[in-house]
Amino acid sequence: MEDIINRNTAEKTKKPIIDEIIEDDFQRMTEFSALYRAHQKAKRGKKNKREVMEFELNLGLNLMKVQDELRSGTYAIDGYRKFLVYEPREREIQTLSYRDRMIQHAICDEVLIPQISKKLIYDNVACQEEKGNNFAVKRLTAHLVKFYKEHGNKGYFLKADIKSYFASIDHDIIKKLIAKEFTDEKIRSMVDMYIDSYANENGTGLAQGNLVSQVLALYYLNPLDHFIKEELRIKYYIRYMDDMVLIHEDKEKLKEIRFRLESFIEHKLHLRFNEKTEMAALSQGIDFIGFHFYVTESGKVIRRLRKSAKKRLQRKFNKMKYDYYCGRTDLETINKQIVSIQGHLKQGHTYQLQKKIFQNFTIENLEKGKQHTIKKIEERKRKQKARQQAQKQTKSPPLDNSKRNDAPRKTA
Repeated sequence: MEDIINRNTAEKTKKPIIDEIIEDDFQRMTEFSALYRAHQKAKRGKKNKREVMEFELNLGLNLMKVQDELRSGTYAIDGYRKFLVYEPREREIQTLSYRDRMIQHAICDEVLIPQISKKLIYDNVACQEEKGNNFAVKRLTAHLVKFYKEHGNKGYFLKADIKSYFASIDHDIIKKLIAKEFTDEKIRSMVDMYIDSYANENGTGLAQGNLVSQVLALYYLNPLDHFIKEELRIKYYIRYMDDMVLIHEDKEKLKEIRFRLESFIEHKLHLRFNEKTEMAALSQGIDFIGFHFYVTESGKVIRRLRKSAKKRLQRKFNKMKYDYYCGRTDLETINKQIVSIQGHLKQGHTYQLQKKIFQNFTIENLEKGKQHTIKKIEERKRKQKARQQAQKQTKSPPLDNSKRNDAPRKTA
């Protein structure tokens, strides 16, 4: 009888199941094994970096320290290091310390992504497991094929792009969106900490180069996705982060849709489309994620690499060669980069382009170029040293008053 009373009392004081699951999420995120997995992901491609090697010197101790900071609520972000990148356009990137990046992997992989991904539409194609550039190419191709079967190639498309997307994300709005998904204060406070860790002069924006920011940016336009699919009933729609394409057979209807989208993002999300947003006939082709898509009269979808993408690719190959010649990278790293480039190019009709690019980019040519570059560097150093020596010889020595032989004047 006493056991029954105790069991009934325990059941009354027992927390709701949803709270237990949320608490388990935070607990699992801070487990030693989860932090170790986060470390393994965070160091990919950076294992030779000094901060990674220093962290691994006392790996067990450092992971335990991070675990203690998270569970005790004393964890704080170290701060950002800022630098500029110039591809595909000039923009500022903000990066965190290795410890902070590792913790971001833990919160994203264990908590944010599993929960948020349930709410994303299938045509949100950026930065998710089994999605990305290649998936986006296949998905837009599938949309064009289906559209052709229903309407031919006489339709229209709206290609929209958000102006200064990351810099325009409103902190209050994204916090409210996250609050709907997570009721646990520990999770929310950590996410809010990363949101508040960066803001521009307008008090808005998320740090670029930040994993949590990437996940939040992926989710921020989720209300727009559901508005397009569920209220506007647009069948052929795809979004890659802030780049989106809508295809419709009626030009006037597409104009009305554009107006409603502009109103929605302005009032609900405090965003605006930029000047690159366009509406055109499907026969002109669509520029999306580096490819130019167009449908032939027979219904075949052709994918050509855009001119701007070709120029970026050439600059990338030149940088790879220069880094190899200067000893900043090795053949193993270059090979991985080439495999990635080939995988992307194979998504389009780029056989002749690949043949042109890769026929001269061989190990033999790289070695010849490296030896030639080393000789040029040594010759430049020799000439510079000769110029410096010549300047020293022609330069007159400074006057030393202590060694003058002038006799002292006689005083009267």
